[in-house]
Amino acid sequence: MITTWNTRVAPRVVEGERHALTGGLADYVDAYNFASFSYATLDEILDDHRRTAYWSSRFGGQLPPPNPGITPEVIAAEETVYVGKLFEVYSETTGVEIACLDDLSAHEEWQDDLQKQRVRFYDAEAFMATYRDQTEPGTIESFADQILDAIDPALNMTRSAHDRLSTALSVAGQTAPASVLAAQAKIRVKQGVCHQLANADRVTWKV
Repeated sequence: MITTWNTRVAPRVVEGERHALTGGLADYVDAYNFASFSYATLDEILDDHRRTAYWSSRFGGQLPPPNPGITPEVIAAEETVYVGKLFEVYSETTGVEIACLDDLSAHEEWQDDLQKQRVRFYDAEAFMATYRDQTEPGTIESFADQILDAIDPALNMTRSAHDRLSTALSVAGQTAPASVLAAQAKIRVKQGVCHQLANADRVTWKV
C-alpha cells in the first residue's frame, strides 16, 4: 500500500483532492501496525452478502421460510380496523348488529370465522416482518399492491359484504404475484394480506 500510495490512494482520500504520503501522514502510516488488517475470502464475502436485502434479487434462489404468525387470544389494538369491518360483514349476514366480540357469543359459526380471519392476518403480519429486512426496499409493499390489484375488480362484482369478503379471499389465494416473495407465500398469507389492506383502510367489505 505504501509503495503504490501516490497512484492508488492519494487521489481517493477526498474527492477532488490529492493527499500524498508526506509529512505527518507519512509518519503515521510508517508507525501503524498493519497486522490489524486481514483479507476476506470470496466465500466469506458472499456469505456476508447473503445476509443483506439484495441477495435474492441479484443472485436468485429461494428465501428462507417466514416466521409463523402468532395470534393473540385477545384482539389487539392494531387489528381493530379490519376486525371492525368483519363485524360489519357478520351484522349484514345475520341481520343483527354486531359491534364487539361479546355480540358474537350467540353466533358460534361467526366466532369460528373471526378466529380464522385473525390467524390469516397474523400469518401475513409475520410474513411481512420476516422479509422486510431480507429484501430490497419496497418489496413487501409491492407484494401487497399486487394482491390489491387482483382483488379490486372482483370486489365490484357483488354488493353483499360476505360475498365481497369471500371473493377477495378466494382471488387472493390464487394470485401469483410477480415477486421474489411468491415462492414462500402460502394461501393463508395471501388471504391475510386482504385483512392487512382492510386494516389500512385500502379495502372494505360492506358498501
